[in-house]
Amino acid sequence: MLNQLVECANVAGDRWIPWFLAPLLDSTALLAVLGLIWLGIRKRVGPQVGYCLFLLVPLKLLLPVAVAVPAEVARWTPSTLVASLWNDATRESQTIEARNHRDSQPVTVDLRSAELTTAAADASHPPRPQLVTAPEVSSAAELASSPTMTSATSLSPADTPRLSARAIAMILWLAGVLLLAARFARAQLRFRATSKRFSPVDALPLDVELHNLCRRIGISRTIRFVESDHLTVPSVWGIFRPTVILPRGIVSSLTPTQLRWVLLHELAHVRRRDLLVVAFQRCAAVLHFVNPAVWIANRIVHRLREYACDDLAVSLTDGSPIECGNAFVHILRDAVRNQREPTGALGVFGLDSKASCTRRVRRLIDSERRIHTRVGPWSFCGLLLMAALSLPQLRAAHDPGDADASRANKQPTKSDRLESKPAADATTAKRKNTFQLHVVGPDGKSVAQASIGLRTSPSPTAEQIERGDFVRKTRYGTFVKTDANGRLVVRFPQKPSRFNVSIKTPGYGPYWASWSSQNHPQAIPSKFTANLDAGWSVGGIIVDEEGNPIEGVGIHPSIKYKKRPGDKSQLGVGSVVKTDARGRWRFDNVPVSKSQVWVEIKHAEYMPNRRALTRSEFGIALNQKPAALAVLERGLTVTGKVTDEAGQPIAGALIRTKFLNDIREAKTNAGGIYHLNGCEPRMARIVVSAKDRATDMKELRIDPEMDPVDFRMQPGGKIRIRVVDAKGNPLPKARIFFQRWRGRFSYFEFDHVSQYADENGVWEWNEAPLDEFKADICRPGGMELGAQPLLARDEEYVFRPPPALVMTGKVIDAETKKPIKKFRVIPGVRSSETHMNWVRGGEFTVTEGRYEMRRTHDYFAYLFRIEADGYRPAVSRDIKSNEGQVTIDFALKRGQDITALVLRPDGAPAEGAKVALGVTGAQISIKNGDIDDGSTLCTQQDVGPNGRFRFAQQSTLYQLVITHPTGYAHVKATPKSVLSTIKLTAWAKVHGTFRVGKQTMANVPITINSRALQSSGRNEPNIHTHHDVTTGRNGRFVFERVMPGPARIGRRIMLTVDDGALDVTSAGWVAENFATGKTTRIDLGGAGRPVVGVLEPPKGVKGRVNWNFALVSVRSHLPTPPQPVEPPIPAGIKDDPQKLAAWMLKWQLTPAGQAWTAWRNAYEATTQLRAAAPLFRATVDRDGTFRIDDMPAGSYSLSLRFSRDAVGRLSSFRFVVPPMNGARSDQRLNLGVLTLQ
Repeated sequence: MLNQLVECANVAGDRWIPWFLAPLLDSTALLAVLGLIWLGIRKRVGPQVGYCLFLLVPLKLLLPVAVAVPAEVARWTPSTLVASLWNDATRESQTIEARNHRDSQPVTVDLRSAELTTAAADASHPPRPQLVTAPEVSSAAELASSPTMTSATSLSPADTPRLSARAIAMILWLAGVLLLAARFARAQLRFRATSKRFSPVDALPLDVELHNLCRRIGISRTIRFVESDHLTVPSVWGIFRPTVILPRGIVSSLTPTQLRWVLLHELAHVRRRDLLVVAFQRCAAVLHFVNPAVWIANRIVHRLREYACDDLAVSLTDGSPIECGNAFVHILRDAVRNQREPTGALGVFGLDSKASCTRRVRRLIDSERRIHTRVGPWSFCGLLLMAALSLPQLRAAHDPGDADASRANKQPTKSDRLESKPAADATTAKRKNTFQLHVVGPDGKSVAQASIGLRTSPSPTAEQIERGDFVRKTRYGTFVKTDANGRLVVRFPQKPSRFNVSIKTPGYGPYWASWSSQNHPQAIPSKFTANLDAGWSVGGIIVDEEGNPIEGVGIHPSIKYKKRPGDKSQLGVGSVVKTDARGRWRFDNVPVSKSQVWVEIKHAEYMPNRRALTRSEFGIALNQKPAALAVLERGLTVTGKVTDEAGQPIAGALIRTKFLNDIREAKTNAGGIYHLNGCEPRMARIVVSAKDRATDMKELRIDPEMDPVDFRMQPGGKIRIRVVDAKGNPLPKARIFFQRWRGRFSYFEFDHVSQYADENGVWEWNEAPLDEFKADICRPGGMELGAQPLLARDEEYVFRPPPALVMTGKVIDAETKKPIKKFRVIPGVRSSETHMNWVRGGEFTVTEGRYEMRRTHDYFAYLFRIEADGYRPAVSRDIKSNEGQVTIDFALKRGQDITALVLRPDGAPAEGAKVALGVTGAQISIKNGDIDDGSTLCTQQDVGPNGRFRFAQQSTLYQLVITHPTGYAHVKATPKSVLSTIKLTAWAKVHGTFRVGKQTMANVPITINSRALQSSGRNEPNIHTHHDVTTGRNGRFVFERVMPGPARIGRRIMLTVDDGALDVTSAGWVAENFATGKTTRIDLGGAGRPVVGVLEPPKGVKGRVNWNFALVSVRSHLPTPPQPVEPPIPAGIKDDPQKLAAWMLKWQLTPAGQAWTAWRNAYEATTQLRAAAPLFRATVDRDGTFRIDDMPAGSYSLSLRFSRDAVGRLSSFRFVVPPMNGARSDQRLNLGVLTLQ
């Protein structure tokens, strides 16, 4: 019995050894390959890709998948190599009988393919054994009696069987497996017993709703949330009935935003079914516990799993990455405080090292990194390919393929191709005038049923939609939807010259693709892929001042379309959302890159409300009802009476005014009385029009105490305009585009008047104002005559606008005279004899060697610039608007392009960085650390994957501005400068909280004034930097990209030209020197006491004072020390720097020189103190009162200035804020009445 057991063990050991050793080599090689792949792609893809990659290691060890391959290939696989090496090493002891009997064959066993294989043992066998299939052996007894077995099975009966080394190794392995499995099972049973003492979580903050979090992350089933005293970190347990376990007390110790991130992280594990994967990993680790590749792969998988859940939670939470990182640090501190190792988010299944936790914290707070939450299509295909290549175990098969496979792989004959050619030609002809659109999301997956608007002339009909769904046709275009695969195919009778595609579908940011040949030829592609950005939904409830919902309110979000590649222009979405009977509204297309959205909320009976809606307060899920409130105030009412020249009331007169983009209108009743409701307290132009009456207007300031605004209308002025071409032929549909009337023009004053001539080219207006106005006379498809003065008269005006200006030409090499196929055209306009701008947003690329531009606006002159890689640029002459057809050819000379390698602060190539090249007349705007395409007028490029950019050579001084999520650069250069490498300077980061007193304030604009990157002057580009954010619900603000260096930060106070201050408020500005690559926390307000006062105009000033144009400024009182006598520099040495320096050194040793040096040092110290001291500003209420909040103790100097309508001034008013008990006090310091001088 014992002998039989030993023999069975030896046989099993023989079979176990190949199964044990081959995976060791397999997994090690696979891990090495996966590691190299991951090192190459980890910066371009998300952690989910690496997670799936390294899971292939345990998958390969556990999945018994075999694929037959030719024997010549199979003999080089890791499994066969291991078997061969083992056989070679043990051949002397295992093939004794094979040497004596050439007909016998030693057998090797490959359990991984569940087959017994034999290797020929003759002298002529190849270097690696060639496998053939042997008969199956069904049991160990049959193996023992087989005559073809090795020496372990051919012992004589007299010999006592002993355990082989392989059998001993197998037994030790089996013991280890059983021990680890028992340990794992014991841990699970103990944890199950402990879980019975868990208590449900019932004390979450009000704004952390568990069911909303589950819906947000995509979990429909019920998840238990419990608390425990036994765990120090949040964990998930339960494969089939998941439970989120929170350490007791963590709910109260975290902020709602931090708690929301923690819960979303744990729910991410549930959604991804990570517990099932972890159990699978543990099985692989138990079975292959001596295989280091398994443990290494499992550790990497665990780390990447946590990274993926971190990213998913960050993408769905409302807080900043810094808040998420703070939450994780808080959990780590609690774990260390309890003297336990911090466990991973899967708690019971594994531990995280402290080094790994540190890496996670650094990764979390890095808000500049791009977050990938999904696997892109290319990554998915790569994973499938890698799995197909690595998972199967290759086994030998016969080389010849079967006949069916041969026939399936048969190549088509020439006759087959000839037969299919007519069908292919027909398909090509049918597709010639089609536009194929594929709409994909940020993960590369198709977006089904995406809502699309098509604009062209004529609009596509239902019959032209070959793929996708036709929805409706309106006067503004055709609306369609993509099919289930995100595809749309539109057939055109002929290719249009203009084609616009607008995509607005819930859950994604809006997208716009446009092609137009109006200004220059531009081909419409036959295929196009629209890559949508992820989006979020904003919504709320509009109520009045009493809290009642308002129906029919229009919400106008300020959202820009994402444009197709190469289109740098900006275009607003223009959507209007109306509230329902409950005052609710929603907009589902806010790009995920925006943490807030500016909206204008309008209703005819209420004053407009313009504000920023933050995602933390107004963001909602796609299936969630809005709940956040926004209030509309009634506003002011303007009233008055409209009469004719005899004083009789005019009924039905139209009264209109405009506040920014909001037009208000009303009509007079039978008594000539009107009421304009919902008006704002600001300057306004009120326009009145009536049949056969001259249009009139009054410009005034609207306020609660204003008098009625009456109009006495005169008989209408008559204007008749005839628009003809050079031969006197009428130009139907010519447009009279109004431009100026009584100063500025708000483009609403004459909106009630038709602007187009009739079929005879005649335009008439019988209610024209009696004074002069100006209008552009626009020829259809031709040049306009700009700002033509018009005055009511009996005589007819006749205008002859010229045809459009069309500029064409070719570009050749000056030496070879050969055409230069590809070049760029940058248009320019000269608005006067001395002022010129390059219209960089209108540049385009030519690929056929000839350019063509068409212009219709009446400028002083046009010009343009030709740039080509490897050539010097060339500039055209000035071209007048009325020159018609112009041909200008260019011969470019060879030149040295501007190129450089751009590196991130860490030394890696800065792929995707924006580069703007500014020359004289150009404008570069940097907004919150990013080049603002809508306000930047210059040549731009993006840095390529190799970290390089390329511009054409410049003939004048130029500057480069480079922005990237990791840093920025500013380079000044000359035409002879040679740039090699540009390393970006890392951004500074700033965050904090804004308070007034002890109250945190939401929706407050915060700005940073920095001159770190500025440029202006006669021969320089205009470069401006802006840092602006709005505080969130808890008064929090974050600046992710701040120019390092000295700056001031504080609340932004807006002073408009026409209305002065829009709010009565105050702001404290703090000086700070922001460090490169560092994060600075600055809390604004919340310390000090309020200071109040009353301003009074000088004696003798009568009438109303427009205090809204006054601004109070307060600085620390730091008197400048009196300056002594200037150094008595001899006249003969003033122009000699060396003699002057020597004389100053000698003079500073005298008593007078020592006194002057001491004064200069004191002056510089005072200047530095003044620059570091806080600065306060405040606007003034209509009654002359002002209030400055949160002023710390100290001595101050107050001054006041008016931006317009000044009635006096105030300077250097001294006052002292006394010390307080503590950091702040609510007791006001009253400065009394301050009389202006």
